[in-house]
Amino acid sequence: MPGSVFWRCFTLRRFGAKRAVATAIIALVSGLLVSGPTVWKTLAAIGPAKAADAYIRALAAGDRKTALARSSGNAAWVAKNLQAEKADVVSLRAFVTELGKGYAEALIYAELKLGDGSRDAGWYRLALVQKGGWKVISAAEHPWVPGAKKIAAKKDVAAAKEVFASYLRLLSENKYAEAAKLLCGPARRAHERGAPALGVAPLFKRVGEIFLTPVWRKGNQMICRVAYEVDERRVDALVRFAKLGDGWHVLGVDQV
Repeated sequence: MPGSVFWRCFTLRRFGAKRAVATAIIALVSGLLVSGPTVWKTLAAIGPAKAADAYIRALAAGDRKTALARSSGNAAWVAKNLQAEKADVVSLRAFVTELGKGYAEALIYAELKLGDGSRDAGWYRLALVQKGGWKVISAAEHPWVPGAKKIAAKKDVAAAKEVFASYLRLLSENKYAEAAKLLCGPARRAHERGAPALGVAPLFKRVGEIFLTPVWRKGNQMICRVAYEVDERRVDALVRFAKLGDGWHVLGVDQV
């Protein structure tokens, strides 16, 4: 009967459950209203992030068809004329940094394992538009720095010094192809482009003592002040290193 204790208890449980559900919905809606811009931006970023990820993976794999499907404009021209060596993607991170109406910008970090077993990495800034789905329209190499600032550990400094010393030694022995494996990113690609001309004879014959001091460290990158001698000539430089899965690599050298 409606007036029984059982019915009253059932009614309380039933409406108590409804009130709990209603309270949860109100809390969820309230949370979205309070943090709405952040939530919607995160959801909206999924599309361009996936497109950027797919485009870079396709380029690495030599998959022209997929790269073309995920691109337009200049990025599609790059995909159409793809001739790069195939590589395995070891890790890839995509971050959408800007969102507009049908427009997005993304940063990509990809670590690669090349056919010869060596490691390389790429840092890219991509522009995307909505055009029957998200499409990459341009991709420029841009060594951005993910991660937090940290103190350079002694073992990392020692390892970076050894890598740079090995790089100079290989150049002095005219082992240009082997020296390339100690580089990554723009430095490796510039080195490989210069191989036909610069790999004919050693750039220098003698490497002197090397002094290296870390001046900055963030994420997997480190900058060191380096002083060294080649053929009795002293050189001062800022050398940027990047730590990949197989250790430190030279990312850039700027003489000072």
